[in-house]
Amino acid sequence: DDGYQHRWLARDLNIVCINVADDNACRAFADGRLLPAEIFRENRKAALERASLIVLSARKVGEIDRSSPAWHALENAIPAHLPRVTTVLQQAVVSSIEGAEELSAQDIAALCAIANPQGFFSTLEQLDFRLIEQKALPDHSPDIEDAVARCLAETSLPVIVTEKDAVKLSAPIR
Repeated sequence: DDGYQHRWLARDLNIVCINVADDNACRAFADGRLLPAEIFRENRKAALERASLIVLSARKVGEIDRSSPAWHALENAIPAHLPRVTTVLQQAVVSSIEGAEELSAQDIAALCAIANPQGFFSTLEQLDFRLIEQKALPDHSPDIEDAVARCLAETSLPVIVTEKDAVKLSAPIR
């Protein structure tokens, strides 16, 4: 995430991760789009000059389409000398209250404060959770704990947050 641009962070390896399940993300990377207008934090060429490895990732096997024009544009944007790894993430929803047990699909409220909230919501739906309530706060919002507490007060649904957001909670909220 943000560590790639943190120059003072000690490192042995610079890894660039690209979401290849989304043609728009592939095209944006290939086009070299940059913040504040788009989803990237620095110039693609400069980032790739520091890269040691490229990780091309998807949420499930069927999402990778190596024949699409977006995939070919992405391949052409990555220097040939950089090693590449293609991954499919294995995901689960785990309870912070019940000792890290995996939760089964059910009706839930989903809250997050991340850059791509739709990816989080889509992942939950792919895992067969039914999102009765969903709320996306701005990326890195400090208000995630208040939002969870409000949601619990207003509904009897279990509240699911990202791991990134869960570490901001002072304690598991019942």
